[in-house]
Amino acid sequence: AVFSYTRLPRTESLTQGIIKPNDGARTITVASIDNADGIVKSALDVIALRIFALSIPSTYQMKHLIKFAIFIILLNASCTKDCNEGLIYKLNEIKAMGDTLPQKAMEQLDSLRPLFKNEPEYLQNRLSLLDIRLRDKAFIKHTSSISIKELCSYFEKEGTVEDIQEAYYYMGSVYRDLNDYPRAITYFLKSAEIAETKKNIDSSLWENAYSQLSYLYKVQFNYTEALNMSLKQLSVAEATGTINERTYANVASCYFKVND
Repeated sequence: AVFSYTRLPRTESLTQGIIKPNDGARTITVASIDNADGIVKSALDVIALRIFALSIPSTYQMKHLIKFAIFIILLNASCTKDCNEGLIYKLNEIKAMGDTLPQKAMEQLDSLRPLFKNEPEYLQNRLSLLDIRLRDKAFIKHTSSISIKELCSYFEKEGTVEDIQEAYYYMGSVYRDLNDYPRAITYFLKSAEIAETKKNIDSSLWENAYSQLSYLYKVQFNYTEALNMSLKQLSVAEATGTINERTYANVASCYFKVND
């Protein structure tokens, strides 16, 4: 048999299957990764492997053909996983940037959006959750709960512990901006509860959840609970080495209100 390789246009499909033309040729189309500047792209180039024989392949030839096809498909699956990991790494970079430079991080995220168009639902939802996080960091007020509700529902079923913790936290943030304080408290508490009982969590969100809870109880004149939450925030900050003057100021303010 003679092998020839032909590069085809980009396609959304990972595998096109096995095609058997009338002329007796055997064509197997599989996906490959195309790297540009070290960045794995979500749009995949497709390579067509055409195996031409002068006569109809024997059973022995067909067995080797099938084995080779399976090998290529498994190789492609591995490449797709690497592609996903590359995009997740990029999201995490933007997420870290957003803690100090949210506007710049939002610009970076916008430039990345086209790469996610044909990616799995999980990656698209990770991007959407990061978008909500960055808007919150930039003090852009949330005006609707539709998107975060859908994300919470998805991550409760398909997400990691950290995904769920983050989704609950920003559900609380959205309800806070919508002045629905009871629901905001519910979701900040759920986010904090995950951080208290699970591993692999976001410690900054854990601390911030207690800070938000302290604020929400304070504006509802429940100073005892506000103090309780500020002390929990202080405990987390001490454990993670992130304590600062604002942490002490919040505790002092709550003590003042309780004893007023």
